[in-house]
Amino acid sequence: MALKEYRPPPGASPAWPRDGTWRQIEHQAWLLRGLPRTDHLVRVRDEFLGATSGPGLGGDPRSPHKAFDTPFVAMEWIEGARPDVLLQADRATLSQRLGWVQDLAEAVDLLHSVSRTGRFPLVHGDIKPGNCLITPGRGLVLVDTGALQVADGIGEFRGLRSPPYAAPEVLAGPGQRRGTATDLYSLGAVAFFLLTSNPPPNAEYDDYLVLAHAELMRCADIDGERRPLVAAHLLRLLDTDPAQRSQTSAVQWARELIELVQHPSPSLVIGSRSRRSRRIAALVGGVTTLVAGAAVASTLIAGPSAMPPSDAAGSQAGNLTGVSSTPSLLPGGTTTSSTAPGTSWPRKAFADLPAFTAGGGPLLYEQTLTAPSPDWPEVAQTGYETRYRDGAYDAHILDHGAYQPIPGPDTASSTDDVVSATASVQSGQGGWGVWCRGSDNEGSERYAFLLSHAGAVQIIGPDGGGTGWVYIDGLDVAGPTTLSARCADVADGPVELTLAVNGRTALSYKPPMTALLGPGYAGLEEMSFSEVNGPTITARYGHFDIRRAAR
Repeated sequence: MALKEYRPPPGASPAWPRDGTWRQIEHQAWLLRGLPRTDHLVRVRDEFLGATSGPGLGGDPRSPHKAFDTPFVAMEWIEGARPDVLLQADRATLSQRLGWVQDLAEAVDLLHSVSRTGRFPLVHGDIKPGNCLITPGRGLVLVDTGALQVADGIGEFRGLRSPPYAAPEVLAGPGQRRGTATDLYSLGAVAFFLLTSNPPPNAEYDDYLVLAHAELMRCADIDGERRPLVAAHLLRLLDTDPAQRSQTSAVQWARELIELVQHPSPSLVIGSRSRRSRRIAALVGGVTTLVAGAAVASTLIAGPSAMPPSDAAGSQAGNLTGVSSTPSLLPGGTTTSSTAPGTSWPRKAFADLPAFTAGGGPLLYEQTLTAPSPDWPEVAQTGYETRYRDGAYDAHILDHGAYQPIPGPDTASSTDDVVSATASVQSGQGGWGVWCRGSDNEGSERYAFLLSHAGAVQIIGPDGGGTGWVYIDGLDVAGPTTLSARCADVADGPVELTLAVNGRTALSYKPPMTALLGPGYAGLEEMSFSEVNGPTITARYGHFDIRRAAR
């Protein structure tokens, strides 16, 4: 067993490690223990606060004055050598080094996986040759998880980074939150080192890509005719733009690298800007959002979160009647925390759900999220934060609390509208969805339609009544998922609510006469589970609209 001791950094708070450091260490260990076992990632067994001898203790481990305030993490012992040591001793063939790249890529893919991390993609945060060990039986093993965090979660407050293996955005903002693209940069930097036996140029230099390309073109271990292709492929992961690094899995990238170095194929696609454009189109081309009522406003409600839509409030204004945009954010005062769905809730198979035929009516309003807009500003509040990136808006709940309305258009509404949103769960636990027939543009009372991080859905009214949670087996909520809500007056009751997922009807609900009926406002929301400890949900919204229901 290996025992890692954490020591206070220079200038640490007197409260260290209870200044947030211990909580982060506990969280890291908890996340790692939940991962499936793999040969290429160190296994964490326990974490605890222990006591060490120090001034005034006389070196006596039995001293009653010991303070149990030193963090320790117990990990499996890895018997191996660092790859830089092996390269200096000229003890590794090109084939072995390429195998190490693939081993590292497998560890990275595991950390970044939504399905295998319990929907909490992780960022290692400090991938470099010094944090890798080469073993006889397991190949390369990635160790030292002290900088690990949830992808796009709270920032790395210690600002850990290791040039020249740190991405440019990490060097520019060491304490900022990190996405999975930062690990992909480090993977590419380690691969550069394993191929050339030299560290890559530091990304702080403006011309680091030019220098890296020149070094790869001189690499004696790569056939001269193959060097341009290898260089282009490897530099994809060293791109200054994080979006360019996130277009394929780490393992797929490593396999293509090995193919290029050892068995070049004219048909191999190296990657291009057009691939990025197709990715954006896939995110944006799904669905949309907005409302039902005498007046309609786009609002995102979250357990404490609000999400800013894009420039469509201005560019699509011609589609609306009586448009008005309100640029200011108004504080709300309710929560959308909920009890988490349990294993006893009913289940339905997605393949068995009937088709949803009401979603294709005339368009009333649409947000395509193709560009950011001052009408939908990025927000950082106590309980939530939102940001625009790469053709979508990310909304992240930070705790349980109030929501904020988002400015949007007002429009006349019929009595049968369909509100739709397309989003994907990036990390964390909770739910995202849409609402209709709100009593005001802050959604103080509303019908809510929700999809959880685990694939459960529910409809709930302002009185707390509704369908309860129902699991939909066969959904991949980590990919773009379209949630549609039909809010319709019906002859045999006050109103009928229908929830559809990816074009199939999942739930229907007729609320009682005493509940909110509408018409009214509509919008988007997120919610958190009140009894769940751990990261709360980050949802990435790509498209939303409101339509008249098709008949």
